[in-house]
Amino acid sequence: MTMFAKILLATCLSSAFAVTAVAGPVEDANAAYERKDYSAAAPFYRVAAEQGNAKAQFRTGYIALMGAAVADEAAALKWFRRSAAQHYAPAQTWLGHMYRLGFGVEQDHSAALKWYLLAAEQGDPEGQAGASEMYQNGLSVPRNYPEAFRWRRLVAGRGGAGDQADMGYMYQKGEGTAQDYAEALKWYRLAAAQGNAYAQHGIGDMYHAGQGVARNDADALTWYRLAAAQGDIRSQNEIGVMYRKGEGVTRDDAEALKWFRLAAAQGHPPAEYNIGQMYALGEGVAKDRAEADKWYETAATKGNADAQFEVGRKYHIRGDFKNDLVEAFKWYSLAAAQGHTEAQYFVGHLYLEGQGTSQNYIEAYKFLSLAVHGFADVPLALPMVTRDRDLAASKLSPAELNEAQKLVSDWQPSK
Repeated sequence: MTMFAKILLATCLSSAFAVTAVAGPVEDANAAYERKDYSAAAPFYRVAAEQGNAKAQFRTGYIALMGAAVADEAAALKWFRRSAAQHYAPAQTWLGHMYRLGFGVEQDHSAALKWYLLAAEQGDPEGQAGASEMYQNGLSVPRNYPEAFRWRRLVAGRGGAGDQADMGYMYQKGEGTAQDYAEALKWYRLAAAQGNAYAQHGIGDMYHAGQGVARNDADALTWYRLAAAQGDIRSQNEIGVMYRKGEGVTRDDAEALKWFRLAAAQGHPPAEYNIGQMYALGEGVAKDRAEADKWYETAATKGNADAQFEVGRKYHIRGDFKNDLVEAFKWYSLAAAQGHTEAQYFVGHLYLEGQGTSQNYIEAYKFLSLAVHGFADVPLALPMVTRDRDLAASKLSPAELNEAQKLVSDWQPSK
């Protein structure tokens, strides 16, 4: 119940619960409901709900789910369904929530999307937001960024800071729309003016990268600090990066480590990786390879590609640890799947040599070709990587080479 409340209650809009009075006592119930005196409101809504009032049915379901000491999921589902059968959009949205999270029903993303869309088509902002998230994350349907953008734009126009921040991100990354840094900044600033930490971080990123504005590390740091003060882990990590590199501030390894630890305390994998780096190099702390490995492994198990590469390297070529090429190949492969160029090279090389895995020239060519592309601007590494790719190609028949080249052109990084 607690997680459901955190995820959904915070996103509810008060307009979704405006109930038309069916009798004088229900007007009193409305007032009790608004002050969250659910025990006083419930009996009156129940009467109206039994009489078939769709809005009262919705509120009766909501009270059963969110207003009781122990949630009655079955009762909530029953009343949401009765209300939704009368095309009441907020009830349709909440059925979407319940199917999406598997609350009171078996989790069913297809059913969730169906209910979100029914609500969204009626203009319900929560339904529109739900539909956008389903398309953006590829839940029950292939990822569809244009559809995600279409629904998000509708709901963002209502002024919600979170939706405005999402619009900023989509314009910044070109998800579902043409990349437009000016539009990204506009939406981020609207959300940031409401104190939205995600948007504050986004503005910091744009100043740090010089996207839509001249690069200004001091301004980036200002925005990161605003977000970090609200506990934003990405901003805490970025402040650490800036102190470590001396960007916008005097380099200070101890201060960098402090910020990395703040983000790592919340389980942020990039910060965990960065702490590993500082222990490995002795920056701000005494050099400690075992402590570095601990942090790398923590981040790697959460999917951080840089950390996965370091774990693979530990088992492969580091020299202070017993080699285990099977284990090295496993960790390199995880990083390579996310587009880590050095890991792609080592995966290709191990396939080429048949070390840690079965020899496979097609896979070797694929990963080495990806690495050639990644190392295009690294003149010291490019000749060696190109040599290995060409060696893999020489082992393939024309048909096999065509197959390998298609694998390269079709490859997409995992998310």
